[in-house]
Amino acid sequence: MEHKEQVRKDFFDVLYKKTTASLLRFGLRFTKDIALVEDCIHESYEELIKIEDITKIRDSKAYLLRLFRNKLINRLATTPTECIDAVNYTYQWERSPEDKMIEEETRQEIEKEIEEALKCLTCRQKEIIHLRFWGNCSYNEICQKLGISNRTLLNTISDALSRMRQMMQSSS
Repeated sequence: MEHKEQVRKDFFDVLYKKTTASLLRFGLRFTKDIALVEDCIHESYEELIKIEDITKIRDSKAYLLRLFRNKLINRLATTPTECIDAVNYTYQWERSPEDKMIEEETRQEIEKEIEEALKCLTCRQKEIIHLRFWGNCSYNEICQKLGISNRTLLNTISDALSRMRQMMQSSS
């Protein structure tokens, strides 16, 4: 029984060392309150340690992240925050028809510029840009669909966006 407890303790020690820094960085994306983030990390580990049969959890890191995220969100929801000064805050409930027209015209102009910039790309670059930005495909999905390496994909996207930027700047 003692050996089993030592293995369990070692497991949690390694998990703690490997994940604490990334949990802290993740938490600081939501709030700058380091003490709150550290408390949530500690509570998450405590809850994980209470689980009798840790082998039932397939991915302990993902489970810990989910625990931490839920704890942090719950704590942030119950923590009082500073109110917006309603006197100095201007509300704009509905845009005027003129604003809507200007916004639509601007959107159409940008679409035309993008269409023109896309014309200067190679077929491969167009295909990749389309999959990434209009097809909402992840980098891995694109690599698999096109049978290319991740590095080739990143280089192609970078080159295509640079070429489009140059084209759009020269037309402005």
